[in-house]
Amino acid sequence: LVSVYSGHHTILIPPGDLEANPALWLSAVAQYKVRDTFCSYPVMDLCTKGLGQAVPALKAKGVNLACVRNCVVVAEERPRITLTTAFSHLFSSLGLSPRAVSTSFGCRVNVAICTQGASTPEATSVYVDTRALRNDRVTIVERGSPNSLCLLESGKILPGVKVVIANPETRGMCADSHLGEIWVCSPHNGSGYYTAGEDKMTEERFGARMTTGDTVTQYARTGYLGFIKRTDFTQTDGAMHDAMFVVGSLEETMMLRGMRYHPVDIENTVIRCHKHICES
Repeated sequence: LVSVYSGHHTILIPPGDLEANPALWLSAVAQYKVRDTFCSYPVMDLCTKGLGQAVPALKAKGVNLACVRNCVVVAEERPRITLTTAFSHLFSSLGLSPRAVSTSFGCRVNVAICTQGASTPEATSVYVDTRALRNDRVTIVERGSPNSLCLLESGKILPGVKVVIANPETRGMCADSHLGEIWVCSPHNGSGYYTAGEDKMTEERFGARMTTGDTVTQYARTGYLGFIKRTDFTQTDGAMHDAMFVVGSLEETMMLRGMRYHPVDIENTVIRCHKHICES
């Protein structure tokens, strides 16, 4: 609702209407020549699967997405590279620029931590060793290497937002080669949970302090694992671009023999086991 707050013309589409007619979103974007539109992965998946054969019909009706400057996927998860690529490719014939499709990361403690706009450097992707990742280590490997996993950055850390990667158990600063919990310090952090008698939980989640380095600054704990990598790109203000990579939710991970497994990786492994197994 930032656009409502800032006084911009805003169009809200009920989720139920989108489920019944996925083309409604794209038609509205084209009709009102929307420059900035926001969606979720389920909506993007719905359009990709439900409108695959309808693109010629949409084009015949005059649906033109060339007006879109930013198509931002707002998510609390690891960016879905395959889905965003498929979406961009499918609707490129309607004028949608692949550069316009990007991701944004936010969560309950802070809904806007980083985003990727048309004016920011192109999203960075890296390949990491999955075996190292299970041990909370980040080892960059070449594309096509055995046990490699492609990760896409979740966007540029917004101005005024400070992000650190902390060990969720010791609360100490993680080294660059380690996976840790994403902590955020920002004026628009949430102030706490809307519950009574949960002061300790609120303090632990919204007023966390590092045990090493800067022990004064208060951070909000996102509950998501990730890492930050310095890139070769420069931002519009001349500063170096730090890319933040979200790997997954800390609460959803499973520990087995001292190694950490993420549900999305297990699901992808199952899908690759047999040609008759596919995503739901």
